[in-house]
Parts: sequence; C-alpha cells; structure tokens
Amino acid sequence: MTRLFICVGALLLFSCQTVSNSSAVSDKANELQLLCNNEDLGACVDLGILYLGGEEPKPDGKKALTSFSKACNGGQGFGCYNIGLMYSQGLGVRKYPAKAFIYFKEACSLEVPFSCYAAAATYPKNDDFSPNHLKVVEYIKKEQELRRKPVEYYEQKCADGVRWSCFHLANKYKQGIGVKKDELKSVEIFEILCREGELLGCYKLGLSYAEGRGVEHDYTKAFSLYQRACDGGLAAGCNNLGWMYAQGLTVPVDEDKAYVLYQKSCRGDFSLACEKVKEIKKRKKQKVF
Repeated sequence: MTRLFICVGALLLFSCQTVSNSSAVSDKANELQLLCNNEDLGACVDLGILYLGGEEPKPDGKKALTSFSKACNGGQGFGCYNIGLMYSQGLGVRKYPAKAFIYFKEACSLEVPFSCYAAAATYPKNDDFSPNHLKVVEYIKKEQELRRKPVEYYEQKCADGVRWSCFHLANKYKQGIGVKKDELKSVEIFEILCREGELLGCYKLGLSYAEGRGVEHDYTKAFSLYQRACDGGLAAGCNNLGWMYAQGLTVPVDEDKAYVLYQKSCRGDFSLACEKVKEIKKRKKQKVF
C-alpha cells in the first residue's frame, strides 16, 4: 500500500528550531508574553514555540499549549498547526493522533497549506481506509490549490501581516514560481522580515549574501546575519555560523568555535549540525591516538 508521509515535529513555525541563549531568550519570552496578553496572536504562537524548545525558559508543554490555543481560538492558523504538531509527535503532551488531525484540519481551513497535507497524513484510519480515500484526496488537493495561489494572493496576505505568506512570496520571487524570477525582490522581503525581528528572515537574508543571489556576494554580511539569527535562538543560524568558523570565512579558522556552534544547533534538532558534531568528535579522537 502506498503511504502518505509528512515531516512534522522538526520544525515549528515561525522560529524554526530554537536553541538556548539564556538572557536574550528570557527577554524575548517576557516581550512575547506582554504582546500575547494584548491579543497579538502571532506573538502567542512564538511564545508557545519558546516554551517547547531550548532550555530557557524551561520547557513547559502546558504553557506552550495554552499559548498556541489562544492563537488558534483567535483564528491564527499556525497556533492550530503547532497544536497538531504537539499531539502528532508527543511534544510536551501525550501523543494523540486523533487530536492532531482535528487541529491540522482546523489549520487547513485557515489556509495554512502544509497543514492540509498534515491532515491528510493523520486522517483517522478505519477498516476501509486507503490513501485514495475521498477525504484524504480532498485535503491533498486543497494543499496543492493553496500553493498554486497567484502571487497577488500572497502579496495581500503579506501586507495584512500574515508572516508565512511573506516567506512564501519571497521564495516565489527567488525561484520564479508563478511569477518572473526576481531575486532582488526576495531579498527586499527578507530584509523587511529581518528588521521586524523574524529570525528566519535574517537567516534567509544571510543565505542570499553567502550565495550572492539578488545581492553582491558578501560573506561579512552573511556572517553578521547568521550571528543575529543564532543569538536569537535559530538553530539553522548557529549551524551556518559554525560552518563559517570551520571554513575560515571572514574569520580565522577556529574548529573549537565551530564545534560549540554546531552543538548549539544540534540541540535545536538541526540534523546537519549533529552530523558535523560527530565528524569533529571523530577527528579529535583520531588526533589523540
């Protein structure tokens, strides 16, 4: 039987994998709590992510669920999606696939594209279940439909403050999907997101400078942006910062610093960094002998 697979649990939106930076993260948690209390539902989502990841504040599934629930009840699709992730993976709560489906379904109805596929993948099984079941196909079709939305749709959503739409919009311009390829436009969007405190925006902007796509190749700017993302708790930023230390890009080669950064990234479940940690450990062990 053909199976449906979905990658869930490794990524919580919007902050991606998070790592601990005690002072910065604690301040961020207090700021997000105030915003959430004042009905900023996006802040409630980010607060929930902080409670699930890293070491500071102390992981607390109950508080994460409370934050995500407030967002979800207010119609913020990512709040519903992240509750689905919690129940599908047993993150801070007891694993409960049936509940995961309910929240993925709700997020799908709120037009979070990948949640539609998550709903299809977690659709309750019964005796006559098959991947071609009408409801499963319906969710997959909706996911595809949302992804095919014209660029104007994402522009309007982004203008309305729906952050995931801004990232989709930037990626569409960067890859030329449904619109004329314009890497400079994607960079402009990432710059705005980074200025507004979206760590993933800083990371994506750093990638653009490192790759020289849409901007002049500039490792110094890439380093600074990766540093900002890492300091804010983004595991991917720490991984790329570690890579720059390992390669000696804009800084002297420093494998010890690279190792520390890879460790931080690995603690945030960034699998590539975990592989780098193993490689460096192996090399150090060989040097001893």
